[in-house]
Amino acid sequence: MNWITLTYFVFICYGITSIVVQSKLFKPFREVIKTRSKFFGSLLHCMMCFGFWVGLYVVPVLGFSPTAILFGKTNLDLYQKIIFTIFDAAFISGVVYYINIIELYIESKLPDEQ
Repeated sequence: MNWITLTYFVFICYGITSIVVQSKLFKPFREVIKTRSKFFGSLLHCMMCFGFWVGLYVVPVLGFSPTAILFGKTNLDLYQKIIFTIFDAAFISGVVYYINIIELYIESKLPDEQ
């Protein structure tokens, strides 16, 4: 497995998730969705939840599947593509959440700005 490709893949997914869930740019959009739908509103405020859906979207778009590489599969049938995409999305969800936890920990250790 090419670790550089995997690292780019993870940071692409983390970046998309972080921009949508935490940025000021998407705050008005998140608030509108939150007032209209409790489910989708909570989805847009959760790094792990939204990270899963980002992974579910990015895997087929980029055509990169860490699970397929892990199992050494190159020619996947439709069933395998679906299953591997779900596993990849779950992997991305966990990694995005873990990176977010590390980020929050580091921010908590920084001195307060005056």
